[in-house]
Amino acid sequence: MYVCRTVSVSRCICIGIVATVMALALHPARADETPRPVECNAAPRTLNDIVDLAAQPAPAASPPARSGEPAAPEAIEAATATLRASIACVNANRPLAAFAYFTDGYLSRAFGGANTDALGHLRVALTRTPAPAEPGDQLSLRSISDVTIPAAGELLMTAVTVNADGVYTDRLLLREVDGRWLIDQVISLDPPPPSLIGATPTP
Repeated sequence: MYVCRTVSVSRCICIGIVATVMALALHPARADETPRPVECNAAPRTLNDIVDLAAQPAPAASPPARSGEPAAPEAIEAATATLRASIACVNANRPLAAFAYFTDGYLSRAFGGANTDALGHLRVALTRTPAPAEPGDQLSLRSISDVTIPAAGELLMTAVTVNADGVYTDRLLLREVDGRWLIDQVISLDPPPPSLIGATPTP
């Protein structure tokens, strides 16, 4: 069996899986809970879906605007539901189900181009029988804040997640696709590990 080491939204979807209310717009949402593996009920993507997306030219991930209008309560609720559901599938160690909450563009960038090795890791992971992550490894959603609409069909939020290894902060860009909010970019706001500070990049 394989177990996803849940670290943060970005790290778990990109690494662990393959190796990751107007007042809510101004104040953190009350979200200190662990989405349970049994809550993962998405129709999973197929491996062929991922292979096809990896073969396509990946759309550029443009930096999202830094500001925007406060998101409407219904948009915040729907986007939060997307995030919670994706974490539930991460905690269930069901990568293809978790990918149902991400855009085609995100998956194309994650598995295509220079990231083709990730596709091989995913193939290997899918040959194993999945088992939910241990309670201490499961990811909890601590808060959601700064929820704005930078452009039509886009939503930005800051999500704080936590597990036994630490607390992680990510800025998420979601896009509205066929009436659903899907995660398109995940930008870590955590400082780099001390071992990487001042390190000389490898050519």
